[in-house]
Amino acid sequence: MKTTHIFTYGSLMYDPVWQSLVTQNYAFQTGLVRGFTRKSVVQQTYPALIPSAHTASCVSGKVYLNVSAEDCIKLDAFEGEEYDRISLKVELETGGQILADTYVFKPEFYHRVDKSDWSVAEFEKQGLNQFLQHYKGFK
Repeated sequence: MKTTHIFTYGSLMYDPVWQSLVTQNYAFQTGLVRGFTRKSVVQQTYPALIPSAHTASCVSGKVYLNVSAEDCIKLDAFEGEEYDRISLKVELETGGQILADTYVFKPEFYHRVDKSDWSVAEFEKQGLNQFLQHYKGFK
């Protein structure tokens, strides 16, 4: 069965969110993607990954390895209409690169993107609990 590496950069980096959606435990590595920026979405706790005008821009995250097709379908449904799943190169913290899929914000929803960068620290401080309450029971 086909599997896919999935690069996550927002709520899906957090075990309580990830584990509530997938059916298996997946190995993961930390990594980053270049040429993108992670922005806040207006009145939401989750971020948008959008292409950056600055080629030096990068976004760090977590790459889950060999995610099943069944779980990818669940993740696609969870991400919803605002995102497209695309493949891109991820630089691994341990060295080397792999091709992984990630969810990028669709251009037709850019009007919802805030100018401010999405804050990992702010999400951990208060956004994660809000996010879990809002999406509780999503399967």
